Amino acid sequence: MEDSQESPRKPSLSRRACRRCYKRKIRCNRELPQCSSCSIQKQDCAYGELVSPPPTDEARLQPAIAPVGLYHTGRRNHSVTLRFLDSEVCKRTHFDVTGHALSAPYYTAESLESTRVNQSIAAQYFKLHHPWFPIISQKRFYNQLLNPLLPPRLDVSFLCVCMSMISRSFADGEDDARTTEYRTALRLFLEVQLAGILSLEVLQACLLIAAYEFAHAIYPAAQISVGICVKYALALGIDWERLAPPSSTPNWAEDEEKRRVCWGVYLIERISNVGDPQQPLIFPEPGTSALLPLRDWEWDSELTLTEKGDAPKPPCLSSPHTGLGRFAGVAQSVYLLGQVYRHLADKQMSPEFRRAEVLQLDRTIHGLLRYLETNRGTNSSVICYQTTICFNALVLLYSPYAKAETLDENLTQLRINSFDVLDDSASMAFDMAKNLFLHFELYDYKFGDIPPFVLPFMYMSGVRYIELFKKDGSEEWRVRLNTLKRALKHIDEKWKSAGVSPKLFCLYEMTY
Repeated sequence: MEDSQESPRKPSLSRRACRRCYKRKIRCNRELPQCSSCSIQKQDCAYGELVSPPPTDEARLQPAIAPVGLYHTGRRNHSVTLRFLDSEVCKRTHFDVTGHALSAPYYTAESLESTRVNQSIAAQYFKLHHPWFPIISQKRFYNQLLNPLLPPRLDVSFLCVCMSMISRSFADGEDDARTTEYRTALRLFLEVQLAGILSLEVLQACLLIAAYEFAHAIYPAAQISVGICVKYALALGIDWERLAPPSSTPNWAEDEEKRRVCWGVYLIERISNVGDPQQPLIFPEPGTSALLPLRDWEWDSELTLTEKGDAPKPPCLSSPHTGLGRFAGVAQSVYLLGQVYRHLADKQMSPEFRRAEVLQLDRTIHGLLRYLETNRGTNSSVICYQTTICFNALVLLYSPYAKAETLDENLTQLRINSFDVLDDSASMAFDMAKNLFLHFELYDYKFGDIPPFVLPFMYMSGVRYIELFKKDGSEEWRVRLNTLKRALKHIDEKWKSAGVSPKLFCLYEMTY
């Protein structure tokens, strides 16, 4: 019986010709893994359906770097480019430099596509943070920016993400404030820049990012973000010289919003320099004719106050009237802080003139403190951070004389005054911590959340108690310092910068 022979196995065939045969337009027998033509010619043989090689690391990152369909619109925003290359031509041609209305990218669309979600974000923000940082018009935000009948805008999505980001509180044990929302906000800012958008909403969002990074001690990002706010504001034409004068036109509320944003930029840069007062400042100082913000309720409701229908007139920095609003008080206090920075930076003053200017600034700051205390119950919350800014200014003003070993005879009185100022500031911080921060259940959120701008004041006061304890060893100073530490531990649930201060206290004690 003959051995059975297996029939030769048929080779596997591709559905299409190989790339080499297809390109040369020659017959291909489509054998896998190599056709006869490529085998004879000793050429590589490749078919269309072969599995592609695994993506490189760069390819994996590509979707995160450049989401398809967001800013690749096929054309550049030449109006924004013209604004920076030739501003005079831009003014003459009346180009719109705000940029194109682009919808939110894929990684935020799901969370921001619902009007109800955005309204919930806005409600939380305006309750907790608008009272101490009122730079966004409630009426315009709800009526225009969240209007479901208008096309979606990338800059508005960016603002909503930042409003949600800053409204977040942290559970016990959460130490990293670089949350998903924070990272999304930074990513969105890149999208905004690439899209060529120049709008007030972007600047407001950048201010919230800078405030968030300041509040959570995210450095050096906080300082960089402050610089971005300053340059973006100047690019928008928001500075003391170019702000629109007060008017009775229907646009007066928009002018007021820009004025508040201008003060917001000034505030965030000045308060960020408390820990390093010698750092150069970028945003210009306001002149004495600069206008202060209106009272919050006048602006939020957009009411006209006269029978003729005239818009409310904002007070002037050089001659403010009684009954100022809370944010106007903040503006005045941070302006005086700016004057202290200017004083400290001037190294050419004679001792006589330096003494006279210190005493003048001292009288002005104490006068504002008395005014703020008188109006505390009408337009200020119990967290009166305009008061803490005034004390920051006083401490910075007198600190050089408290630390100096030798002084000119014209400056010896300033050394005596400095200890009184430092002690008064620390005493107020202790009272604030004892009466409020240790009793959060009694806190009235009618006036908003605890402003992060009080934290430098708390830290400086703690440093003073360390110095007093090192000087005489009194247990009273240790008790007061521990009270501040417990208060800061509570605030750490909201602002992570508060949790950093006790660690800095330990370092200061070791090195003092």
